[in-house]
Amino acid sequence: RRSTTKGSDDLLGGSPIVLKRALPPSRGAFTKVRCVEMLRSLLSRYTDADFQRRLRSVRDGQEAGSPRECFKRMVRSVQVDVLPTYGFKATDAGVKDMMAAVDELRDDLDVAKLVVAVEESLYAALA
Repeated sequence: RRSTTKGSDDLLGGSPIVLKRALPPSRGAFTKVRCVEMLRSLLSRYTDADFQRRLRSVRDGQEAGSPRECFKRMVRSVQVDVLPTYGFKATDAGVKDMMAAVDELRDDLDVAKLVVAVEESLYAALA
């Protein structure tokens, strides 16, 4: 049975939520399902034990360069593998586009929960 309830636990069910701004045809529409897939992929990589250890080393000043630049470089090293699959470039502009696209779907409970989890995975180790 497919659920049409916005924010249901059935992430693959229901009618697709599609952005107003379409991605290039080669990438397809950025639907809720694609957004959830992307966020899960990012979360999986950001919660990796080695990535978290490296985040703590940035926090502790053990990485060369400013903490902000080290953090950006680490996050971008993950984004370069994930974002192009979903039609976004792993550049400042591409990340801005990705964040805007995710923001359009953030009213969905599943997307909102994943956004919070991604943010926590990146910023908790820095606190």
